[in-house]
Amino acid sequence: DFSRDYILGILDRLKREFSLEDLEDMSEVQNAVIDWIGESVQIYQEKSVPSPRIFILVGPTGVGKTTTIAKLAAMHRIGTNGEAVKSVRMLTVDNYRIGARTQIETYGEIMDIPVFCAESFQDLKKRLALFDDADLILIDTIGKSPREAMRLAEMKELLSACGERAETHLALSATTKTSDIREILQQFEPFKYRSVILTKLDETMRIGNIISVLTEKQKPISYLTDGQMVPQDISRVSVPRLLMNLEGFRVDKNRIEKKYGGTAVITGAYETGREWR
Repeated sequence: DFSRDYILGILDRLKREFSLEDLEDMSEVQNAVIDWIGESVQIYQEKSVPSPRIFILVGPTGVGKTTTIAKLAAMHRIGTNGEAVKSVRMLTVDNYRIGARTQIETYGEIMDIPVFCAESFQDLKKRLALFDDADLILIDTIGKSPREAMRLAEMKELLSACGERAETHLALSATTKTSDIREILQQFEPFKYRSVILTKLDETMRIGNIISVLTEKQKPISYLTDGQMVPQDISRVSVPRLLMNLEGFRVDKNRIEKKYGGTAVITGAYETGREWR
């Protein structure tokens, strides 16, 4: 599922860097292509900011934003995946989807994290002021179709209450079609999102489309989610983690971990029909 332009770029590089004789060595060709794919992946570099850090998650409907917010909250509240334990608060501005508020409140109750709902610009601003003693404030938003330009503008206006130091991130499902990925990235551009959080990695066998478009648009990835379990099914992105999900390649796990650092964790959903060493 890599895009045509991405594939042509790889082929052009092979022609430039490999002789006809070298092209006969399939192992070396595969290793080179895997490395070039890895080089094209941009990893989001998180910066240290004064507390409270305000983290807003936006994205289209059905990508798992609320569950992702809960995973992030648990990860930082409990200190899993090497994270420092933090004081966390959760806010939601989703007052429209049936059960949305109940869902995030249930997560908050289980994790002993305060959860509040904001319905207006002033309400959101007031809540943020009350949370000034927290380390991390996570804001769940209303799922919007990228075609709903008017409603996206309204939500952007509401979120402006968070101020300029708030950081916005875009949740994007790994199952999204290539053409839809381009449209989603473009329509959410006014939010100035800093990274993409790739969700539902366990629901697809192919990620070439995601890598192709994010490379084309120069968008970094920050987190991956690959299941419904909180907080287990989330991790910071790593190049090896993505490369191990490439279909049709014989990937040398140890080699790419040594080259790029990080670990190439493989979820059970990918083991069938996949080749690695």
